[in-house]
Amino acid sequence: MKKIAFVPKIFLENNKLSDRVRHFFRAVERKLDFDVYFKDKIEACDADVLLIYAGVHGKELAREALNIKKPKKIFILTGLHSFDKSLIERIVDSSSLVFVTYKSYFDLKFREFSEKVFFFPLYFAPYERYSKLKPMKDPILKCLITGHSNPKVYPVRHELKLKIKQNKNLWNLFDVARHPRWSKNKVPLKEYELAPVINESYAKLLNRYFCSLATDSKYRYGLAKYFEIPASGCLLLAVETDDIQAVGFRPWVHFVPVERNNIVERVGEVIKNPEGYTDIRQQGREFVLKNHSVLNRINELKSYMERL
Repeated sequence: MKKIAFVPKIFLENNKLSDRVRHFFRAVERKLDFDVYFKDKIEACDADVLLIYAGVHGKELAREALNIKKPKKIFILTGLHSFDKSLIERIVDSSSLVFVTYKSYFDLKFREFSEKVFFFPLYFAPYERYSKLKPMKDPILKCLITGHSNPKVYPVRHELKLKIKQNKNLWNLFDVARHPRWSKNKVPLKEYELAPVINESYAKLLNRYFCSLATDSKYRYGLAKYFEIPASGCLLLAVETDDIQAVGFRPWVHFVPVERNNIVERVGEVIKNPEGYTDIRQQGREFVLKNHSVLNRINELKSYMERL
C-alpha cells in the first residue's frame, strides 16, 4: 500500500516557525511508512492513502486532494477559524478519516459534522528535546510569558503584556520573551524583555523558569504551550479550556488554573511560595511526558489507520 502525505512547505522552510509539525511528519515518514512532501501543490499522486495537513496554510492542498478520486483520504485540520462550512462539508463527505486539533471550536462552528471527525490534540515535539531536560533546582522565580500577542486573537496575553509594560512593579514577577516571527525585534529590549527564542532554545528557556503561562486564543484553542510548558519541567499556569480538560489535564494536579482577572495575583502567590507548587510542577511534567508527546500522537494515528 502506497501512502503519501502533503504538508504546506512553510513548515519546512520558515526558520521562524516552530518545528513541531515538521517533527510530527518526519515521524509519520519513519514510523508509518509515508512518503512526505512539503509542498503547496499536489503535482501527481498515485497513492492508495493520501494524508493532508491543512489549516491557515494548506487549504489549496485540501481542495486539490478533494479532486483526486482514487486514494483513501485522511485530513488533519488545524486553524479551524480559517475554514468555511462548504469546504469542511466536502472534506468530511469525501474522506476516510478527518482529525481536528481543536474539538471544542469545531463543535461550536461545525456542529452538524461533529460525529464525523476525531479529536487529535496538539502535543510537544520532539520527545527527546523535552524529556532530556531536568527540572531546575534553582529556577528563575518569575513567570515567563511567550507567544504572539495580537489583541484580535490573543486578548488575554495582549492585556497582560500591556500591564507589564506599564507597571514596573510587575517586572519582578514576569519576563516576556519576544516572538521570533511577529515582534519588532530591531527595537532595543526593555528591562523585562528577552530576545526571541524558538525550538531547542525555547525549550531550554522554559526549563530555566519556575513557571510559565498558557492562555487560550479568542477561539478557545488548546494551544501547544499547554503541553510544551510542563514537558520542559516548568510549572504550567493556564487558562482552562474544554480541550485541555478533554485530554485529561486536572487543575491543581497538573497545572495552576488562572482566569483573565486574576493572573497577576495568582503569579504573585506562586512566586511567593514556590515550595507549595513543586508537586504540581512534577505531576504536570510526568502527565504530559507520558500522554502528550509527538510519539503518542503517532501511535494514535496508527491506531486509527488500522480501521482503513
